[in-house]
Formats: sequence, C-alpha cells, structure tokens
Amino acid sequence: MKAGICPSTEISNIKAATSSYSRTSGIPFDLKIFSEGGSPLMYVIRILRDGVFVNKTTLVGNTTCELYTETSTRLAIADPGQYMVSACSSNNVSFADDQLEITVQNPIRGFGIDRLSPLRLRQYPITIAIKYWMLPEFPRPTNLYLGYVTDMNNLEGLMNLETWDAKWPSISTQLSWIVSFTENELPPGLYSVTLRLFNKVSDFSSSTEVLIIQDLSNVTVTSSYAAGLTSSSSWSHMNSGAALVEYFSLEETVYFDCAVETGSVEWVTWEVETDKGNVLVLVNTSSCGWNYTFSSPGNHTVRATASNRYSSATGSVTVVISGRGQQSNTGNLAF
Repeated sequence: MKAGICPSTEISNIKAATSSYSRTSGIPFDLKIFSEGGSPLMYVIRILRDGVFVNKTTLVGNTTCELYTETSTRLAIADPGQYMVSACSSNNVSFADDQLEITVQNPIRGFGIDRLSPLRLRQYPITIAIKYWMLPEFPRPTNLYLGYVTDMNNLEGLMNLETWDAKWPSISTQLSWIVSFTENELPPGLYSVTLRLFNKVSDFSSSTEVLIIQDLSNVTVTSSYAAGLTSSSSWSHMNSGAALVEYFSLEETVYFDCAVETGSVEWVTWEVETDKGNVLVLVNTSSCGWNYTFSSPGNHTVRATASNRYSSATGSVTVVISGRGQQSNTGNLAF
C-alpha cells in the first residue's frame, strides 16, 4: 500500500450532528460528521432551503486509514428559515449520507413593556391592555411568540399563560404593540404582569405592576380606647333611643377605625368637629385607623373620608367626651 493511500472499503453508519438544531442567523456553528466503517476520502456538505440549493462545502476525508472517523466544519447561514443540511461521505467504492433539519432565526435584541396606569373597576370582565416594544434593529426578529403570566397574589385559578404568533409591524419604525387579556373575577388590588417575547434563539421577559381600583361606598366609623395608650381599660355604655352611646374620658387616647363596604382605600382624611361647628383637626392617613386625644369635653363628630384617585365616601361617629372627675364611659354613635 502506497503512503497516503487507504484501501477502499464500504462506508457505513455515517452521522451528522450539531449541538443545537436552532441557530441564530449569521452566527457560525460546528457541524460534526462521524463514520464507523470504511475510509471516506471526501465529505460534501450541502445546504438546501425548501429544496433549493444554497451552498456546498467540500472537506478532505480520511488520510490515516482508520475505520472510525470523525471530522468537523464550521457553517454559517445568513438568512432565517428552515434548512436541510446533507452530509455525504464517499470513497472509490461507496458513499453514505445523513441529513438533519436546522431552523435559522433572527434574534431579539431588546424588549420591554410600558408601565400601566391604575385601572378603575366598573364591571366585570376586566380587560388589561399592555404596550410592549422592541429595540430598533436589523434584521427583524423572526418566528416570534409572545406569552404573558399574571401573578394574582397567588390566588388559585387566576394564573394565565397564553402564547400566540406576534406579527412584526408593516412599518419598520413602528416598534410597539398592544396586547390585552381579560379576567372575569379579579378583586381590587396590586398585581404583577410579566410578558415574555421569544423565539428558538432568543428569549426576553419584562414585568410591570397593575393596580385595580374600585369605587368606594358606605364608610362605617367605630371608636374605642386605644390599647396601650390609655389608662382606661373598660367602660360602660347606654342606649339613647335606637342608638348606642358611648362616653370617653378627657385626655385619654381614642382609637378610630373605619371600614368600607366596597372599594379600594388609598388614603383617609380624618376630621374632628365640635358641637359648635369648630373643626379641631384635619389629618390624612394612608389607611383606616387613627389615634386621637381630645383636649376638651363635649360632643364631637369624627368624620372619615376614604378616598382613592377615582372616588371617595364619608362616614362619621359622634363621641361624648366627659371632663375630669366625671363617670368614664365610651360612646359610639354611627351616622
């Protein structure tokens, strides 16, 4: 046998492989070719798209006369699409080939979603519209899919996941779209929304929050001694007609609370008015619950106005403050 010439034997078990069958356009990747029998003298790699020839690469085959051979080459496919890569090995007496399908896609370079304004809950179902955008880029991303996940405070049955084709706009400068989803039952509150834009070669996620606000109605105000802030530990009350009247002692701290029948409370305005119409104090709190110490005896009306950015509702309670040395009672007269 002459040096550098191997005996020709039948080639068998040829295999072409790559680490991933989804590739980014224009980015080189490695293609490996294995053969377990014969002595391939030449490899020919052909790339076809929809049956149309695109490119051919020729490699020198086995020069060591080994029966098991392995070789590799670097390929790059510029345009997105579905491709067939055919690897053929041959010698003087036989040939064998293997084929594999490769998906080539243009990648996403950047993605985000705009912050959502609070939504006013008027009726169900609620439709939440989200504007999302991509960075200007060329070439345009291909084969995009868009999915959204809403985290509804971990409430069972309120998790959504949908995927659909996201079409690139017809105008190249238009880089934002609107996607919306609907909830049939969603309590007011703060929720997170995550959008995921992806294809087989790139994956981006972006999150924002949505605040759902309901109009307020029917505020009820209650009063009691403030725990830990007063020396009075108990009190008596008496009926005045159909209303329950409770009396508080002068210079003791009284705790006022409020509750709403419906709606989302963002802040509460507290107002204390004497029986002569004088307003003693006007303060805002971030929620229901407020401590106040009266400095003068008499009848006082305490109003709580619960508000959000869309609506407000007011409730009140009248308390009777007894002076020093008088019987200590508590009163709660709801209007």
